[in-house]
Amino acid sequence: MSVPAPDTEAAPPSREIPAGGLFELLPALLDTWRELAETRFSIFAHEIRGAGLAVAAMVGMAVAAGLLAASTWILLVALGMRLAMNRGLSWEGAALIMFAVNLAAAVGLAFLVRRTSTQLLFKATRES
Repeated sequence: MSVPAPDTEAAPPSREIPAGGLFELLPALLDTWRELAETRFSIFAHEIRGAGLAVAAMVGMAVAAGLLAASTWILLVALGMRLAMNRGLSWEGAALIMFAVNLAAAVGLAFLVRRTSTQLLFKATRES
């Protein structure tokens, strides 16, 4: 017994317009668009909430990392002062050397920030 082959030439879906015309389809189309917009907005709101929580966590971790880096820098300055004092410098001289090191680091970072800030000018946007 052989199985009949499936009908590969099925009739295309009906594309008939209802008797009332396209205006009968308009409420259904509007409902569909509203449902689509609600679904998209719901997904968007969910993703925004997740992104906001992730950004808040990242800011918290960045603050903690900054505090750890600052305490490490203070420890390194204290160690540098101690080493300078062990080599015979007065504490004032050691403090002056550490001040100079901190000032040089701050000036170097300020120049780096200034050079990097030129990337925030949105040149392509202003030229378009």
